[in-house]
Amino acid sequence: MRGYTDRSFNQNYGLRYIGSMVSDIHIIILQGGFFLYASTRKYTGSKLRLLYECAPIAIILEQAGESAIDGNLQRILEVNQKLYRKDVRLYW
Repeated sequence: MRGYTDRSFNQNYGLRYIGSMVSDIHIIILQGGFFLYASTRKYTGSKLRLLYECAPIAIILEQAGESAIDGNLQRILEVNQKLYRKDVRLYW
């Protein structure tokens, strides 16, 4: 991922972060790009809840022809939702 972002900067693309997942997704659908909500060395988990945040956005993205995956490269809509408060990492 680091190589991709470095190449993007070399091609005069920038990174943006609005702070609202819905508005970030809106811009990505209109202009293209990708969204990462990954873990870091300091914070190994995630704050996004599968049932309340990730799954609804994943439905919208897949209807728009995009994809939404978790940290294990599994589709968000295929993640076991029995743990309704499960936190997941999100990429699209």
